[in-house]
Amino acid sequence: YEEKDILKKGISVLDAQLEHIIMNAIKEGRTYLRYETRWMSKSGRWVPISVGFSLLKDNKENTYGGIIVFYDLSVIDKSKIVEKDLLEHKIMDEMATRLAHVVKNPLVSIKTFLQLWPEKFTDSEFRVNYYNVVLKEVDRLNNFVEDISRLTYPLQLSLNRNNITDIINSILSNYKEELLSKKIEIAEEYLREIPEIRVDKKELIRALSNIIVNAIQSMQKGGLLSIKTDINTERDKRYIEIQVSDTGCGISKDSLNSISIPFYTTKPGSLGLGLTIAGKIVGAHKGRVTVRSSKDKGSTFIIFIPIDL
Repeated sequence: YEEKDILKKGISVLDAQLEHIIMNAIKEGRTYLRYETRWMSKSGRWVPISVGFSLLKDNKENTYGGIIVFYDLSVIDKSKIVEKDLLEHKIMDEMATRLAHVVKNPLVSIKTFLQLWPEKFTDSEFRVNYYNVVLKEVDRLNNFVEDISRLTYPLQLSLNRNNITDIINSILSNYKEELLSKKIEIAEEYLREIPEIRVDKKELIRALSNIIVNAIQSMQKGGLLSIKTDINTERDKRYIEIQVSDTGCGISKDSLNSISIPFYTTKPGSLGLGLTIAGKIVGAHKGRVTVRSSKDKGSTFIIFIPIDL
C-alpha cells in the first residue's frame, strides 16, 4: 500500500477481524503487545503480519488515540523464524510501548495549546509561547520519525573526506552549555597527525552525538568526559579509533548484552534507539563499536572507522 491508500482513512481500511480487535481494545482500554494475523496486500496476496497496539492517553488518563505497529513477517528467512522469534517479538513489543509513551508528551502539549488558542489568540505573549512550544514538540516528533527511519531503511551514505577531530569539536560545541550546567569536565587527547577519512559527515555526527549524549546522561552528578583518538591496525587494515569514556553510572552486565537491541532503554522518556542507530551508522562505514563498562564506575565506547573506505 501507498500512503494515499491509508492516510486519513478510517479504521475500516483494516481487515475486519483486526478492526474488531482494535475497537474492543479501545473500549476496554487494553494493549496488545503481539497479535499475529494476515492482511491482504493491494495486489491480492495474503501477507503474514504481527501487530502491536497501544493507547495514547493525556495527563488525566483520557484516551484520545492509539498507535498501531505492523511488522511484515514474510520478509523473515523462514529457516530462522524459530531462532529469531523471541528477540523480534520482544523488539516489537518494546516498540509499541515506547512509541505510545514517547509520542504522548509532545501531542499533549500541542493539544493543550490548541484548546487555549481561541480564547487567547489576542494575547501576543501566548502566541509567541505557542509558536515556540509547538515548534519544539514538532521537532521532537520529527526526530523520532527520523530515528525510526534510520533503523528501518538501508543508509545511503554520501562519502567525503573529513577530519575526525573537527567533527568531534563541532559535536562538543553543541553540548557546551549542558556540560557546564551538569558540572562535567572534558579531557581531550587527539592524535595530531591524523589522516582524513571518507565518511558521511552528517550521519557520523549523528552516531558520535548519540554516544556522547549517552555518556553525558549517565553523569547526573557531574564527572569527567574523556575523548581520545588514535590509529589502530588490524590484519593490515588501518582504523581511526575514537574512545568516548565517562565516569557515570555504568552499565550492568545484564544490560550490557541488551544495549544494541532496538527500543531497549533504562531511561524514562527515551525511545531506546540512540546506541542502535550509532552502531548501524558506524557499521555502514564498515566500522564497529565496542563497549567496556562497570556498574557505578563508568563506560568506554570505542568506535573504529576504516581509514581507507
